[in-house]
Amino acid sequence: MPPDRSSDSSGTDSIGGCLRDSLHPSGQSAIRGQSSIIGVALLLGITVVAISALTASTGALVADGVAAADTTRVSTDLNQVFDPRNNRHTTEMRLSRGTVSVRNRSIRLLTDGDDVVWSGHAGALVYQSGSRTLTAFAGAIIRQDRQTATMPGESRISVSPDALYLGVPVLNVSGADAVSTRGHRLVISFQTAARSNRIVLPAAAYKIAIETTTPGIWEQHLRERGAETTTQRDIDNDGLISVIATFDGTRRTHIVVHDIQVNVAVGQ
Repeated sequence: MPPDRSSDSSGTDSIGGCLRDSLHPSGQSAIRGQSSIIGVALLLGITVVAISALTASTGALVADGVAAADTTRVSTDLNQVFDPRNNRHTTEMRLSRGTVSVRNRSIRLLTDGDDVVWSGHAGALVYQSGSRTLTAFAGAIIRQDRQTATMPGESRISVSPDALYLGVPVLNVSGADAVSTRGHRLVISFQTAARSNRIVLPAAAYKIAIETTTPGIWEQHLRERGAETTTQRDIDNDGLISVIATFDGTRRTHIVVHDIQVNVAVGQ
């Protein structure tokens, strides 16, 4: 009789089936393998997005830090330009971004009935870079960003019980009246010559009117200086608001006009 091979073939089939199952998994093991691949891909994608977001945030922080440093340095330079104690001097402002321009601004002294007793077309130097702005005017520097406006230093306005003191830098600018870096590094030279003149007005009830694009910070500052009330009005209908500060009582007024001749030159 030919030998019976049924047991051998069944054994072979079962071994082959096991090998096939191990080499070609199906069912839950296949799903589990596909899920692992998808999970790894998702993790890689999330990691790439997170790194991109971190890089963008870091870049924004660095740029903001550079802009803040530029603003601080320019603020120091503007203080030097407006310093009346330096009769003749040159201030070099180094810029890698932003614009510097001269703007029309006026300071006025009014009577209690709003008649103009004295007017000074003082002018302002304005530095602007992105959302940051510095305005040097009326002996003070105003810093602005998207949310706030501040006056880090002091103005040249002071009040005593019997006197009002007003120091007014008046700019007379020649040369360029606006400079933009346009992505280049520039050196702006401010050659200045200053002389001062004192005016004394008799005791009366006076008001100070300051033209500004940031009336809130000037109102706060003038109240801190002793103003009883402040109002806002466009005195000469030029589109610029003046903050008008009223001080109680009568005072002699001392106005020191610092006539600052400024020549603006640009180099690289």
